[in-house]
Amino acid sequence: MIRFNAYSLTLGLFSIILLSSCQKLMDFFPTQSPPGYRIKSLTYGTNANGTATATFYYNKWNNPDSVIFTRVGTGEPNFLFFYNKKKEIREIKESYLNGQYEKWHRLGLNNKGQIIVDTIYIFGYLNIDPEPANFWSKRIEKFEYDSYGRIIRITDESVVPVSESSSRTISYGADGNLIEPFVTPEYDNYRNPLTLHPLWQFIQKNYSLNNPMSAVSYNSYRLPLQFNYVFSRSDGRFPFFSGRNIDKAFIIYEMK
Repeated sequence: MIRFNAYSLTLGLFSIILLSSCQKLMDFFPTQSPPGYRIKSLTYGTNANGTATATFYYNKWNNPDSVIFTRVGTGEPNFLFFYNKKKEIREIKESYLNGQYEKWHRLGLNNKGQIIVDTIYIFGYLNIDPEPANFWSKRIEKFEYDSYGRIIRITDESVVPVSESSSRTISYGADGNLIEPFVTPEYDNYRNPLTLHPLWQFIQKNYSLNNPMSAVSYNSYRLPLQFNYVFSRSDGRFPFFSGRNIDKAFIIYEMK
């Protein structure tokens, strides 16, 4: 199998991308999966948190409806997604099985459909509208994007309890992959499954083109099927959904 170098690919097409600002880096990724190709399930392998399987459900517009896990607890909730009449994402609820939530996200969008504000309620009871009335804390995150549609700056303000705002920047290398302080990911030359839907990228705040470690195997669309990274309690290389890591995982995909 011929392997391409994502660094060379990005540099070679950099001038084209600059002239095509409406396109994303993923538009230039070889062997694109067909429309409607998506994650069906993800089985987390044995690591510090044990094993669990996530089943992915989608609505008729091929947007995430929910991600339900076989093991749910503090730091490991289910994910529920809610949209307005324009099919725009407006809420994400990280829920438990007892009618409570870990985080309830109320989302604000710009005219490009990008999430620019996330009002986050932490620990309370579900289905209390129009605003969660029972919560332990509340904060507001604001996002800035680059020309490729990647979040590059996050400003975080705690509302309850009140505290000063803080901000952090997110950077990407010429290869289109996240630069992580104090961490040196060994990116492969294959496609990151987070790129299959912008909500996966938003949840992780990670728009990397490639995977931060090599997989055991890949499919014909250059997506990973299995990871077997040697996990330690202090070193999770590939987080996906809250406190979970797919350092040891099996991924199954499907067509719409």
